Amino acid sequence: MCDTAKEDRDRFARFVRWRDMAKADHDRAYHVVAHDDCWWVENDTGESRHSSRDEHDAVAWALEAAHHDHARGLDVIVCVEQSDGSFKLAWQSP
Repeated sequence: MCDTAKEDRDRFARFVRWRDMAKADHDRAYHVVAHDDCWWVENDTGESRHSSRDEHDAVAWALEAAHHDHARGLDVIVCVEQSDGSFKLAWQSP
């Protein structure tokens, strides 16, 4: 039980570091993160914007939101959490 709590804290710390770096370089960032059996799309302020049991659905929602923001002139990035807790770039503004 203690190991799970430590893993959650470590995972959250990695997420916060990534979120802060993404926000420093882009106007808006979307992160697709796994929580239990759901995938959540969170923005750079940590707000949950969408959830789905299907990872591909959550990624598609994040990409649509990012393209919409980019069309409004924002520099946007979308990253997806991997099984090891790291984040992989899914899309960024050209």
